Amino acid sequence: MLVAGCCRFGSVMQGKLTNVRVFQLLLVLFILLGLVLWRTLSAGSSVPAQTNRILAGGECDLSSADCRLPPPDELLVSSSLRPIVPETPFTLTLRGHPSMAPKHAWLEGRSMFMGRIPLSFSRQGDAWVASAMVGACSEPAMIWQLTIVLEDGQQLTAPFRVNRQ
Repeated sequence: MLVAGCCRFGSVMQGKLTNVRVFQLLLVLFILLGLVLWRTLSAGSSVPAQTNRILAGGECDLSSADCRLPPPDELLVSSSLRPIVPETPFTLTLRGHPSMAPKHAWLEGRSMFMGRIPLSFSRQGDAWVASAMVGACSEPAMIWQLTIVLEDGQQLTAPFRVNRQ
């Protein structure tokens, strides 16, 4: 009696599990797997690297190391604060050929525009020094950029990552 009931239950299931139902179940399975995979990959790419010294594109990250800006005349840019923290004052120092004087300079957000923060460099010995501070962002990490326009019109940039505290 138990065996007959078992077989009858199996035959009922076979009758309801048609090719259309199998296709529908597989389709739902693949959609769910695709969503899980997409969510996993997209969440992983938004997590900032804590020890990354090179930003995308091979650019130097001023928040973790000095940046040597490209020739013709190399200019070394450094920050007094590592890592750079939002809403915390820090000093930017430029060193290079004595004829390389900054005419204009500013900080601005690259990953999110938060206005331009003007910088005023003053000569101190063999270096140019400016006080700076960046604002806090709602994102976990933000890319800022230092832009320096030299007296000869040459424009140099140094990006840096700031992680929210």
